[in-house]
Amino acid sequence: MSYKDDLAIKIATYSGEQMVALAYEALIENLEEGSKLMKEGNKEELSKVLDHNREILAHLTATMGEEEDEISFTTKQIYLYVNRLMTEGFNKIRPELFEEGAKVLTPLKDGWHELSMELEKIENEKDVKSSGNAKKVYAGATYGKQDINIYSDSQNWDKG
Repeated sequence: MSYKDDLAIKIATYSGEQMVALAYEALIENLEEGSKLMKEGNKEELSKVLDHNREILAHLTATMGEEEDEISFTTKQIYLYVNRLMTEGFNKIRPELFEEGAKVLTPLKDGWHELSMELEKIENEKDVKSSGNAKKVYAGATYGKQDINIYSDSQNWDKG
């Protein structure tokens, strides 16, 4: 499976929290790539990478809405800071500023990833509790000369 195919699957199946973590992951990878491109002197490719990062930052900012609570305000300030690091790093040819931006974003990525795992765990526990009275289907197969039918409880796929 190619990187693009894998990414398409993630986008199609991820929760909102997982998508935010994925956006942070892309930002961090781009900043690391930007540092490398700056050291190589490839400003044309670097410019494309930074434009992509600005698009991601703009999207993350837009999805926060108009709320002016402390968390939203602080998060927007972090986005502005990272954007300033990218701009200054590009203009002053300082690749270490891209690396600093990646360090700033890493705890946010880790936090959103952890949150998505916890929420998934809670959802799974709800599913298990609510299925207590539900009819259970166990994995198995029946077959004849003409066909093969496979029945499975999707919660058990990870155990196989």
